[in-house]
Amino acid sequence: MLNTIYETGYDLHVANYIAYLHTDKALYEEEDHKTKAKKADVERAFKLGRLLVVAADKTYLPLLCWQPVLW
Repeated sequence: MLNTIYETGYDLHVANYIAYLHTDKALYEEEDHKTKAKKADVERAFKLGRLLVVAADKTYLPLLCWQPVLW
């Protein structure tokens, strides 16, 4: 499971999920890049609008997943 940030230290409600981007362009569950993040976990966090991606000195908040609609 991705790292979690809770609303407060005493709450059980998750505020955000953190995935760490490595130079191999894979997302990892922890900052030391040992365990690759599961695709289902990343997709779920994104769909909930709770995904944060940390890459070196920058933090990204994915906003939109756009896919063209073919009529």
